Amino acid sequence: MRGSIKRLVDALITAKTLVFDLDGTLTPIDVSRDQSRVPRDALEALNRLREFYKLGIASAKSCRFLEERIPFAHFFICYNGLLTLYNDMVLMSREALFSSKRERLKVVLKEAYNLAKKYELYVEIKELEGVVVGFCLDWRGKLEEPPKELQNLVDFARSMNLRVVDYSGRPFIDVFLADVDKAWALTKLIELKLVERPLIYFGDSENDVPAFNIADLSIQVLHGENKWLDLGADYVIEQKDLTQLLRLLLERKSQI
Repeated sequence: MRGSIKRLVDALITAKTLVFDLDGTLTPIDVSRDQSRVPRDALEALNRLREFYKLGIASAKSCRFLEERIPFAHFFICYNGLLTLYNDMVLMSREALFSSKRERLKVVLKEAYNLAKKYELYVEIKELEGVVVGFCLDWRGKLEEPPKELQNLVDFARSMNLRVVDYSGRPFIDVFLADVDKAWALTKLIELKLVERPLIYFGDSENDVPAFNIADLSIQVLHGENKWLDLGADYVIEQKDLTQLLRLLLERKSQI
């Protein structure tokens, strides 16, 4: 549903928890990994909104990467749900730590390194307690289109029964040992009574749909790479308007 920002603010007032995807939602998608930062005004608004809401960040990125960008969030869902940090608590996927698929992942990772070497791409290793649980292959700033061999790598990983998270129009893919997602992590937090409903989730890709489905209100953030994508969210908002939404929400909450 498209609506005015004021109408969306009205819908968010009574929420208890706000959860944001990172790439393409809080940060621009068309910049290099190092330049991927939350705009200053949005960051300032989020920092103050944490006084009124439980604030969470959910991403396929590492917890360190997320903490560096939004250090004041109450919780971080990292590696697509394999690891969650909540204050001094750590929630991990048992399947990831004790998976029998480690050798399969090593084989696929070797192929990813070969592809990265050929095109000078970036490979991010995802680890839990010293165990490699996945990787990201990122071609931002290197290629305008995915490398032609990428589909072969994706098909190979899926044939090994690994979870592949590929994003329409995105310059990176993620491969994981365990078949968990952001919704799995959010459900655990709710079951443990660490977060409260109503829960609002902001995201921009197919990878956010499971979280949309368990949220009380889902908001798709639109940008140049996903304008054609219909994720079935309750609301849609342009990424360029997100900071204004956060500032108006803060203004309203401060008056209550």
